[in-house]
Amino acid sequence: IYIHELLVFNYKNRAPIVKEIPEFNLTGLPAAYEETKNNELNVQVHTKEIPYTTFLTSALLDFRNNQFKSSLKQLKVILNKYPKDINALFYSGLCYYNINKQEKAIEHFNECLTHSYSIFEEEAMWFIAKSHYEKKDTESAKKLLEKIIKSKGFYSESANRLLEKINS
Repeated sequence: IYIHELLVFNYKNRAPIVKEIPEFNLTGLPAAYEETKNNELNVQVHTKEIPYTTFLTSALLDFRNNQFKSSLKQLKVILNKYPKDINALFYSGLCYYNINKQEKAIEHFNECLTHSYSIFEEEAMWFIAKSHYEKKDTESAKKLLEKIIKSKGFYSESANRLLEKINS
């Protein structure tokens, strides 16, 4: 399915994400008593169940709006509950790529390559190659780019251009 025009794997009947939400009871304190010791903020924590798709939709909206750190924060919550969630793994990888944390990006994209659902395999391989290129690891990038070119998939032309750039 697509959420915010982004491809995602449809996990049917996935349990909701339980999130702790602090609730602050703000009380007034007259200025005459501002120095008293008993003016602490009363904080209560409630848990709220948020449907998986609602949570993912929010994370992907932040991603679409180039708010990669905010998106990543939400995707990490999903990964804490579902460590092998293909959607959270792939889009976390893209968030890391976009905030220039190439090692973490590669780590997440590699998880996508070994996942039982291979909907992001081609994209993951492309972004691993690009991450290696960004890290100046041209040998690793070349190997992957050649593999992408041989597959004749969507990224083969882009891989060919990047390989030519590396070789020139």
